[in-house]
Amino acid sequence: MDNHFRALMNTYDYEDALFRIDPKLREYRELKEKYVQFNSRNAGNPSDARKEMQVLIQEYRNSEHEIFREFASLLVKFEDPIINSFIMVVD
Repeated sequence: MDNHFRALMNTYDYEDALFRIDPKLREYRELKEKYVQFNSRNAGNPSDARKEMQVLIQEYRNSEHEIFREFASLLVKFEDPIINSFIMVVD
């Protein structure tokens, strides 16, 4: 029970309340989730990661949010180390 909202609240309820306060928060979350999904999809597959990273960089560069345009620059600057992090070493 949340005393402020006077209702039973779960994580999704809080998230929804925040998005109603500022809809841009949803955009931030969706752009952040694209990077999380990129990491999950490409574990062990650096060649696919490199291709997909280019698409992600372009999307972030075109974002209306400065923080994601800056993040795109970081992805470009550290592209090789990031891609190398997808290499799986097997004994």
